[in-house]
Amino acid sequence: WVDEREFEMKGDSILKNTDTPAKGRRARESHATPLLSGIRAYVYGALTAADPTAKDLHAMLHAGGATVLHAMPRADELHVGGVPPAIEYYDTATAPGTPLTVVLTSAKLPAADAAAVVAESGGLYPVSSAWLLHCISAYRRDPLRAYLMYTPPQPPPTDADADADADADADADADA
Repeated sequence: WVDEREFEMKGDSILKNTDTPAKGRRARESHATPLLSGIRAYVYGALTAADPTAKDLHAMLHAGGATVLHAMPRADELHVGGVPPAIEYYDTATAPGTPLTVVLTSAKLPAADAAAVVAESGGLYPVSSAWLLHCISAYRRDPLRAYLMYTPPQPPPTDADADADADADADADADA
């Protein structure tokens, strides 16, 4: 058996010095929780030639300890007190083992299809498969927000918002 340490890559052309192979080896040797443990993932829609195949995504998810779903998850499975997950659900990098449900899709998913995912799932936003690739490349679970393929429309500002902004500006001027 050959010690693999001297042959481990230090990084790649994008993530220069991540020591990902060493991190993965040390995690395996210490029987740590797998990187993708706690993640439930569904691969949605047609992938482009630039994306890994659905079979490859399933294999990466499974190898990383995730649960591969074969039907679209529903946001109501994640509701807390009857409220679907807020956009903040996608902001936090979570530790391995933390529950997280993800709908992975092509980075080229048309906006209308992304909106259909949100409607079909009852409020889950589709995430580019690039998120999974980046997590594996860096050996860390990154926040999902930067990889969202759909963001909810922002409501137009109300008079109350304008009043609150004016009050905040006045307070800032008074403090200066």
